[in-house]
Amino acid sequence: MRVNWLLATIAISGAAVIGAWVLVSPAAAIVLVALFAVPVIPRAAFRFLSSLFLLIAVIALVADLTPMISAGGAPQATSVTEHWEGLSPASLKGAKAAVSKSAAGSWLWDNVIGVAIGWPTFVLFGLLALAAGVAGRRRKTINIYAN
Repeated sequence: MRVNWLLATIAISGAAVIGAWVLVSPAAAIVLVALFAVPVIPRAAFRFLSSLFLLIAVIALVADLTPMISAGGAPQATSVTEHWEGLSPASLKGAKAAVSKSAAGSWLWDNVIGVAIGWPTFVLFGLLALAAGVAGRRRKTINIYAN
């Protein structure tokens, strides 16, 4: 049970880190509280998150490999930070400012979140898919018979 909770925390917090909306939006905080208030998060939700993260990882990998295949150049892996800056630089700055206000502050951003979002997108989302997939896997039932 302890390992499942750890994997659940990794999967949910990974999703929260990638989508800065959790740090900015009060509605997202309410959703996270509702998820953690339930004693057991359904495995189907983790399987869904796993497939969603895997889809994002495959799309990011194809987007990174397409220029290499078409132009014959070297592969260029795009980090989550680059994607985030390209989509919404203001939300990236807002997320950094929101995390910096916490007790752990700049240490948390520089050593944990900044390192994680500095990885290539397909690697980060592949790891999130793996963690959510392990958390949502079907358990083997063991029948114990007492004579």
